Amino acid sequence: MSYSIVQDLESIEKVKSLWNFKPFDEVIIDVTSGNIKVKKEDYQVTGLFPVVDQGKTLIAGYINEDLTVVKGLDYIIFGDHTRIFKYIDFDFVLGADGVKLLRPRLDEVDTKFLYYFFQTLTIPNTGYNRHFKYLKDVIIPVPSIEEQKYIVQVLDKAQSLIDKRKQAIAKLDELVQAVFIDMFGDPVSNERGWEKVKLNQFILNIDSGWSPVCKAVQASRNEWGVLKLSAITSGSYIATENKALLEDTTPKPNLEVRKGDLLFVRKNTLELVGTCAYVFETPSQLMLPDTIFRFVLKEDCKLNKIFLWQLLNYSKVKKQIQRSAGGTAGSMPNISKSKMLNFEVIYPNAELQDKFSEIVLHIEQQKNKHSQSLQQLESNFQALLQKAFKGELTVKDGVTV
Repeated sequence: MSYSIVQDLESIEKVKSLWNFKPFDEVIIDVTSGNIKVKKEDYQVTGLFPVVDQGKTLIAGYINEDLTVVKGLDYIIFGDHTRIFKYIDFDFVLGADGVKLLRPRLDEVDTKFLYYFFQTLTIPNTGYNRHFKYLKDVIIPVPSIEEQKYIVQVLDKAQSLIDKRKQAIAKLDELVQAVFIDMFGDPVSNERGWEKVKLNQFILNIDSGWSPVCKAVQASRNEWGVLKLSAITSGSYIATENKALLEDTTPKPNLEVRKGDLLFVRKNTLELVGTCAYVFETPSQLMLPDTIFRFVLKEDCKLNKIFLWQLLNYSKVKKQIQRSAGGTAGSMPNISKSKMLNFEVIYPNAELQDKFSEIVLHIEQQKNKHSQSLQQLESNFQALLQKAFKGELTVKDGVTV
């Protein structure tokens, strides 16, 4: 099969009999210039105007000054460094560097159709470099506007199912937090007067990881891998966030992640350092990187790991941990083992901790069902996406979503 760096040329040849194709510059206009970009350090948690940058989240923050781009239009955001695409149809302010703001140059091209088309591209990852040059090399399909809108309608329906499933998962996460507060109160103000203890009373050891040179791809079955930081920075364990070990590198089985592990981000950005994740399930042969600690509790310890996981991730507790992080100017914040061992936490009675753990396990079962469904929906969406841009979705055929 013949491929360019970004596009499947063989598939394009098959569709050329159905659709027109035009060079990028004939279809797309870069309207980035002239817009004021807000620096990341100026983002606020709340504000009048949302800031959109090249990061993973749709809205990165807010500001109160009206620096919005031209209102009343929809746009495509491309992360020149991150390779992330976003479709924006609300008033927003442009954030940070490395953001490209794109619009269709032609009236007969739908912005969201272009956004979905861009999801089919395979832009190479060259690290924190510029990637717009690859995007500019593509040729873009331009079917009739009616067919474009139909494709958008079908993909929107499929995407809405994904969004609803993600919202359901988020609601379950919120439920865990609500149950925690209901059972234990605010652990920082400690209005319920729980005993307070240092973690060294319960932690036997803190394991450090290892970060050898790895492949850029995820480890496959029967292949050793090393977790990426993104495996736990959400506060939940995501085993697929890993990199495969090089063939000539000997693994370290003592660093293999196991079911029941409590993992902790020891080094990252200030907002992510100190994040904790509990491992409910994991494939074998995945190892800790040197940026992640594993807390090993003492035998017959009366501190429940699931309770401790939620306690350490509680926003006010996490901020206390982050304030203890060290690091020189220009380096990422880092939390030492000694500081964590001397960190003081509330210590409710063991029975209440265990009851909370049982509730969390039940909620996690529900969350797991939703996650499996989400994976299937995302797989279906990708199949629809590929079908759509091979010219196999038409107004005449129709598609059941």
